[in-house]
Amino acid sequence: MKKKSAKYLSGHPYAILFLALALLIPALFINLGLFPLISDEPTRAVVALEMIISGNYINPTIMGEYYYNKPPLYNWLLIAFAKSFGSMNEFTLRLPTVVSLLGFA
Repeated sequence: MKKKSAKYLSGHPYAILFLALALLIPALFINLGLFPLISDEPTRAVVALEMIISGNYINPTIMGEYYYNKPPLYNWLLIAFAKSFGSMNEFTLRLPTVVSLLGFA
């Protein structure tokens, strides 16, 4: 039995990749919006929300003060996902990270 499975996997190298992706993708998405925001996530959410409200997508602000501690690309991704899903919640704030991870994998 072991020889058959080993022979099958050696003959089909993409089977291992497909199996790994079939397990990885649901594992990444299952608890994405379950837990509250932690660490730097609320700050990035406020910056993205202020960009949406003010309409100024070039100069990020937080509570009216300029916020240049982080590059704005991630904020733009947050805005794009929030607008495409219609709301800004834990799921949509974490989704760009997971999509980027899958894109680079």
